[in-house]
Formats: sequence, C-alpha cells, structure tokens
Amino acid sequence: MRIPLILFLTSLIASAGQTPSEFMTAWVDVFNKNDAKAIVAYYDRSEETDCLVSVGLSFKGFKEIEKMYHQDMKAIHFYDSKCEQMKHRMLGDVAVVSFIHKFKYLIRETGVRYRIHIRTTATLRKDNGSWKIVSEHSSPIQGIERAVMIENK
Repeated sequence: MRIPLILFLTSLIASAGQTPSEFMTAWVDVFNKNDAKAIVAYYDRSEETDCLVSVGLSFKGFKEIEKMYHQDMKAIHFYDSKCEQMKHRMLGDVAVVSFIHKFKYLIRETGVRYRIHIRTTATLRKDNGSWKIVSEHSSPIQGIERAVMIENK
C-alpha cells in the first residue's frame, strides 16, 4: 500500500526541526484525532519497525503496525491523550524518548470507557531531516493501575 503524497509530505514537514520530545508530543496529541493514517505516519516504514503495546501484544513491521491502528480506531475512540515527564537522549541520528502516557478511550460497541496510565519508550531515527519511530514499547508502571474503568455520565 502506498502512502498518499500529502500524508508523506505533511509528516516530513511536521517533524523537520523538531526535537525528539517535540516529535513524540505531537504523536501523543494525534491520538486525539482518532486517525490511524495520521498516527502511522510517525513510524518508519520498514518491516523491522516494532511496537509492543501495554497489554503485551507485539507488532512487527510497518504493515502490521498500520493494520493494528486501523483495527483499533474502528473499535475504540481515543481522547484526552497527553504526556508527562517527557525526556530524550540524542545519540547522533538516533534518539531514545521516554514519558508517561495517559489517555482515555471509549469502546464503540459497548460504550465502556477506560483511563490508561502507562510508560512509553520510543527509539527514533532521523532520516532526511525527519524523525521516525523505529521501536516503541509501552508498559504498565509498578504500583499504578494500567487501566481503570470510568463510569459513564
């Protein structure tokens, strides 16, 4: 599947000149749009790219990650996505970024809502002046509930 040129160019422009922390803050913010194409634009298109989500599921390769996000967006609605305690370390054209990721989601079929509190670490690679996620790992934090059901109002 080819990425539309406008999405590719938007991704390049968006990440050009950003620090790794700014790039990942934008990634966190894009969850609020519930747009799988916008989220996967942050990932390296390699089949070596990997993603481990906080429930322990692992996805290998851009196509598998893209499929996962498209399925998620059909089943759930993300909102209130934000990050805390963002920090990064630069290693030339590679950076490691870690932060606390908090967000909420609604299961579309049931209307049940959850609040999520996890730690995310991403490895980024700069290519042609733009950052891309080459590895992402999200995990629960010891002593903090990963998922809490929210009462509907």
